[in-house]
Amino acid sequence: MLSPLCCTLFIRTTLLSFSSLIRHRAIHTHHIFLDFDRRPDSVAAAMMIAQAAASSSREYTPEHMQRWNSLPSDRPMPEREAVRAIHVYDFDNTLFCSPLPNSKIWHSPTLSNLQSPDGLANGGWWHDPRILAATGKGLEIEEKRAWQGWWNENIVQLVELSMQQKDALTVLLTGRGDTGFAELVHRIVKSRGLVFDMIVLKSKIMPTGQQSQNTLAFKTAFLAQLLNIYSEAQELRLVIPMASGSGQLM
Repeated sequence: MLSPLCCTLFIRTTLLSFSSLIRHRAIHTHHIFLDFDRRPDSVAAAMMIAQAAASSSREYTPEHMQRWNSLPSDRPMPEREAVRAIHVYDFDNTLFCSPLPNSKIWHSPTLSNLQSPDGLANGGWWHDPRILAATGKGLEIEEKRAWQGWWNENIVQLVELSMQQKDALTVLLTGRGDTGFAELVHRIVKSRGLVFDMIVLKSKIMPTGQQSQNTLAFKTAFLAQLLNIYSEAQELRLVIPMASGSGQLM
C-alpha cells in the first residue's frame, strides 16, 4: 500500500520569521519517508505558513483555538507561555494506515471519481465515514484490539514522545470532515492510548469565518492561527503529507 510523501520540519521560529531548519535523522518505513528539512518544497511550505501567520492583523488568545478543537471544551488550552514546541501530526496514511482504493482493480479515472467528494452519493472514499469504519474487520472488532496492524509504528512512537514532552502542544490534524468523522477518529486514537491536546477536523465554515474551500486552505489557516497564538514556541514539527515537488500540504 502506497501513501503520500510526508515531511517532518524542525523549525526554530518566531511568529514573523523561520530562521533555520534543523536536521533530523531519516526514518524509513514502507509507508513514509521523513527527512525533507532542507528540500525546496519543505522550505516553501514552511514559508507559506509563516507568511499566513505574519499577515494576520488580529491578536488571538488560546481560547480562540478551542473553536478548532473537537475535544471536549472543558479541557482548557495551555497558556501561551507554557508552549515551547508545537507538534502537528496528520491522520490518514501518516499516523494511521487508512485503506486506499485498490489500483489493481480500478482504472485511474474510476479511482479519481471514487476519491472525489462528489464521486459517490455519500461523499466519496475520504468523505464517507462508513469506509473508514470498515477498516480491517470493522469498527466493533478492530476497536477492541486497537486496530492492530493499522498504525505507522514509527509515527506512533513520535506521538508518544510528544505526549511526554511537557512544553509541547500536540495536535492531530486531518482534512476529514468534523460532522461525520469526529467521533470515529476519537475512538480510533483513544483505542491506541494516544493523547492529543487538540484533534482538529475540517469544518465547512472555519472558526475564522471563512469557508473551507479545500484541505490545503483549511490546514494553512489553522496552522497560521496556531502560530499567531503560540508565538513563543521555539520548535515546529510538522508530520503532514506534502505533494512531492509542489511545496503544498495535502
